[in-house]
Amino acid sequence: MNLDRRWIAGALAAAWLCLAPSCWAAAEWRTRQTFSIAQPALDVAVSLDGQWVYVLTEVGQVLVCTREGIVKDRLEVGAGAKAIETGPEEGILYLIGGAAGEVRVLEVTLQHSFNYERSPSKGPSDAPVVIAAFSDFQ
Repeated sequence: MNLDRRWIAGALAAAWLCLAPSCWAAAEWRTRQTFSIAQPALDVAVSLDGQWVYVLTEVGQVLVCTREGIVKDRLEVGAGAKAIETGPEEGILYLIGGAAGEVRVLEVTLQHSFNYERSPSKGPSDAPVVIAAFSDFQ
């Protein structure tokens, strides 16, 4: 008797799966942005905060670009790297490839320059140290 009930339950489940209305999902996409670089790209990685795009090129460079595609710096890493990944901390990059089984860990520190010549200041203009305070920065 239990075997008959199991068979009936299995047959009902199979019938429900076959006759149930299908639901298909469709993916829509569009190109949000395009930017060009001078060399062919091998791989791309994005910083953890989303501010920087690292582009590994065929000529052994990592281009440090803004989200808008403006190249801010070029890191000469040498030929042989085939892929790039960001690490668990900001500024850590993994380069995969090169020598057999090689993974290089790079620490990238981005330095920013500020033009403070026309800003309000105290003290001599040729002071060896400048302290900039952004109190109303938005």
